Amino acid sequence: MSVRLSHPVPPFHPKAEAMLPAIGGFPTSDRRLFLAGYSELCRVDLTDGHAVEICGGAGKLAAAVAQAFPGAKVTGVDLYEPTGPEAEEWKRKLPNLQLIAGNAFDLSTFPEGSVDLIWGQAALHHLSHDPETLCREVARVLKPGGRLVFVFEPMGHNLPAVAIRAVRMAMHELPDESNLYLSQFERMAASFSSCEVQ
Repeated sequence: MSVRLSHPVPPFHPKAEAMLPAIGGFPTSDRRLFLAGYSELCRVDLTDGHAVEICGGAGKLAAAVAQAFPGAKVTGVDLYEPTGPEAEEWKRKLPNLQLIAGNAFDLSTFPEGSVDLIWGQAALHHLSHDPETLCREVARVLKPGGRLVFVFEPMGHNLPAVAIRAVRMAMHELPDESNLYLSQFERMAASFSSCEVQ
């Protein structure tokens, strides 16, 4: 299996625009990247499907997907279950949203072949230390024809974010982060019928 590299090209999915507030502030130059990533999420037929966000943090993007696809079941998974007023409000307003504690490397909460879409945003660098295990588990729970999508949060030009990350790494606060290499995508692709990197 080879990895196909491409550049995101409009037109973007109409529902992708509504998901932009889920990421908060971002440089205008990144708008196209996020629209492309969110368009990939929207290309999966979630009319009555099941979508799972891994490494979902507070659940903001999972809530945006649940709002965009009211007929879908949307589950946000993070090491810690999101709490607080915002998460409680989403769960109250969006009956199709569930936010749970879990591990991307162990998706045993979900039966084999039960999920249409699995995605992560700004997550892969937390998971890249064991891409084979991750992809085997994701492939196990995806339905035939299901999709795995990673939406990256470009930070290379965001100097405050780079500085904060450097300090946190020096203090060993981000022990699970590692760099990403094309060879890792190639190893990950072995679990799937196709792999595209935009």
